[in-house]
Amino acid sequence: MEYRLERILSFANEDDAAMARLAAGDQHALDSLFARHSQQVHRLTTGILGDSELAEDVVSDTFLAVAEASQRYRPGAFVPWLLRIARNRAIAELRSRRRRAGLIARLTERLSGSATNGCGADLDLQSALSALPEEQRTLLVLRDSLGLDYTEIAAVLGCRADAARGRALRARRALRRVLLEMGWSPDN
Repeated sequence: MEYRLERILSFANEDDAAMARLAAGDQHALDSLFARHSQQVHRLTTGILGDSELAEDVVSDTFLAVAEASQRYRPGAFVPWLLRIARNRAIAELRSRRRRAGLIARLTERLSGSATNGCGADLDLQSALSALPEEQRTLLVLRDSLGLDYTEIAAVLGCRADAARGRALRARRALRRVLLEMGWSPDN
């Protein structure tokens, strides 16, 4: 735990310095931020979107937004700020994609998805996650995939740590319900 805290603090200092350089016009600073954080942003956006290729586009959009906002950045909490931008971009893309899909396409997807066999062999965690609301999906990805603690999750979501913990409990319950509806059995 101490190692992780030291690592986060050293990144925080490096990240704040890179943001100051970026605000001063040094484009190489954005490259260093991208190198340090793009995988984490990609994991988050893939978890939200359920599509790795689409997530790559959102990662690029996220770092462009970071560059555009570099003048307004306040040092001290770069990673939660970055992940909030990524989350917002991913959710915007998800909403946009849903609008473009149209009612007929969504109905077709649902019907073909319900036609899979009920034995649970075809279960896919990503499908179950994609059935959850965006906030629940984001929370589970932040906690389980990225390993953030509730204080860090709270900073990304813009809530208190105890609220993040309660939301995580509700998200896990919702995921369990979806998995059970898909034919998963806790005995498997």
